[in-house]
Amino acid sequence: CAAGNDSRNMDSSTLQELPGSYQGLSNKIVVGSSNYDSISDFSNVGWETVDLFAQGENIFVAFPEGKCIDGSHYDYYNPITLNAHYDTGYHITSGTSFATPLVAGTAAIMLCLDSNLAQYPELIKSKICDTVVDPYGRFEGECISGGRLDAYAAILSVFNTPEDCNHLQSEYIYNETTHYERCTICSEVLSMSSHSMSVVSLGANSHLLVCSVCSYSETRSHQLYISVVNGPNGTIIRCNGCTYSFNCPHEALFASNSSSSHQVGCPEGCFLMAEPHSFKYFKATTTNLYSHIAVCSDCGGAYSLTHNWKSTFDKYICTDCGQEATNIPIIMSLSDGELELYLSSLSDEERASVIASLPEDMLARVTALLPYKDDLLTE
Repeated sequence: CAAGNDSRNMDSSTLQELPGSYQGLSNKIVVGSSNYDSISDFSNVGWETVDLFAQGENIFVAFPEGKCIDGSHYDYYNPITLNAHYDTGYHITSGTSFATPLVAGTAAIMLCLDSNLAQYPELIKSKICDTVVDPYGRFEGECISGGRLDAYAAILSVFNTPEDCNHLQSEYIYNETTHYERCTICSEVLSMSSHSMSVVSLGANSHLLVCSVCSYSETRSHQLYISVVNGPNGTIIRCNGCTYSFNCPHEALFASNSSSSHQVGCPEGCFLMAEPHSFKYFKATTTNLYSHIAVCSDCGGAYSLTHNWKSTFDKYICTDCGQEATNIPIIMSLSDGELELYLSSLSDEERASVIASLPEDMLARVTALLPYKDDLLTE
C-alpha cells in the first residue's frame, strides 16, 4: 500500500496514513516514492513504518480526456514536468500510489514463477525487501529495508535455491498465527507451525502473549468474568486468558438487563459487568405448549421462554422445565412447508385430532396455509 504524499515521517503517532499505518499486518508492504536513487520530495518516510521505496515520479499513465486536474499539457520541446498531460489521453504524474504497483507487479511475477510462495506471503515480502539497493546511501534510516526496489534481483531470488545447501543459517518469519523457519542462505522454508504462546499479565487491563519459538508477541485486553459473587472474600473477578484476578470487598448488586443476561456491579464503582442468567424453569400451566417461566436465581428476573422440546419414544419433553406433551410440540417447530407435509402424512382421523387440539393462533396459521384446509376444518 502507498505511504502517502505528505512529506512527513509516518513513525509519528500524529500522522496516520491508512492502510499503511495499520499495525500487526505482517503481509503488508508500505511503499514510498523515489526518483531513481533519491527519495521524492513529497513522499512520506518512516524507519519503522515504510518498508521500501520504488520509482514514483514522472510515471506515464492512462488518463481520461478532459479530466486533467491542472489542465496543463505536455510540451514536446521541454523536459518532462509533473502532471503533464498528453492530448491522446495519457498523463505524466507522480505519487506513492504510482510507486506501489511496481512492487505489487514484482510480487505477482514472483508468484507466477513459484506458485508455492502463495502459502508464504511473508516470504514474498522478505525477498523483495532483502534485495533492495541503495547505491548512494540516500535511503538508509528512511525505511525499514533501507533501499529502493530492485525488481530484477527480487525475481531472481525466487530461483536462489541451491540443491546442495546445508541450511546452516535460518531465521523465523511470522504472522499473527504461524511462524516459518527459513534458510537465510537459499531462502527455502524449512518448517511451519503455529505459535507456542506463553502469557504474561500486564496489570489491570491487558496481558501479553509471547511465542516461545519466534519473536512474535501480542497484547490483548483481559477477558474478565465473575468467578465468585458475594462470597466470603467478596466478589472475585478473573481473566479467562491469564492469571490476573482481583477481589471486590463490597456487596455486588444485580439489575436485570434482558432475557439472556443481567448486570452485576459494585455500588462503589469497582466493576460493572454483564453476566448470563442462571435460570430455574417453571411450567407456566399444564396446557401451555408454547412457553414456561424462567427465573434467574441471581437477579430474580422472570421471563417467558419457549420450550426446548426433545422427542422420546411416545411423547415430547421440554429439557428445561419438564413439560410433557404428545404430538403438538412438533407442529410448533415446523416451517410452513414442513407443516404441510406433516399434516398431509396423517390419516383423516389423526389430522382431525391434531386440528381440534390446536391453539387459536396455530389454527389460523393452518387456515391460511393449507390448500385442503376446508376439508380439515370440517372434519
